[in-house]
Amino acid sequence: MIIIFIGAPGSGKGTQSLVFSQELKIPHLSTGDLLRQEVKQQSEIGKKIEDILSTGALIFPEIVNELVEINLKKPECLGGCILDGYPRSLDQAKYLDGLELSQQMKVIYFDIPKDKIIARIIDRYSCADCGKIYNKALNPPKIENVCDDCHGTAFVCRSDDNEKTVLTRLDEFYDHTYPILPFYENKGVLHKINADQAVNQVQNEIRLLAKNY
Repeated sequence: MIIIFIGAPGSGKGTQSLVFSQELKIPHLSTGDLLRQEVKQQSEIGKKIEDILSTGALIFPEIVNELVEINLKKPECLGGCILDGYPRSLDQAKYLDGLELSQQMKVIYFDIPKDKIIARIIDRYSCADCGKIYNKALNPPKIENVCDDCHGTAFVCRSDDNEKTVLTRLDEFYDHTYPILPFYENKGVLHKINADQAVNQVQNEIRLLAKNY
């Protein structure tokens, strides 16, 4: 089963992707992580990506498509995986649909009002050591100023987690990614969850869906 998590920046899909990758024991494929991994390994695709990034240009959609396809066909993903950050456009959704994959597909959309997203992102920070994401109001560390996972005590905020940048990213999401939803709804694979809840409540909704997979 390929489970696709779709949601606006700050909707919580990244956090939940990591949780359910571990819980379901299936790989978590994040396009950002995949791109960085290829560059680090200096693979053929990685060198292309590095050359493009060095010019300040955006990564071509064709390269992202190729990278996702390669990883979906790896043996470790044949039993299922979670896709996080892909597809981001209707063209990418159609490309993915056209691949000859043996796995079934389910899409989970993290539904949350725009004003709640802005508040979430502005209050977001992460562990400087392991990258675990926290939120001041919704998901602080269990022990104040101590990371739940690695027990680090240093935390950082992203420089682009400000209202102006967030609004730009949200506009991009609603212009390019949101139109994917009717495509998957027509295919009968779309499930919407209420992402405007505490982290554990969102997890419970996903677990109920996962039982039907």
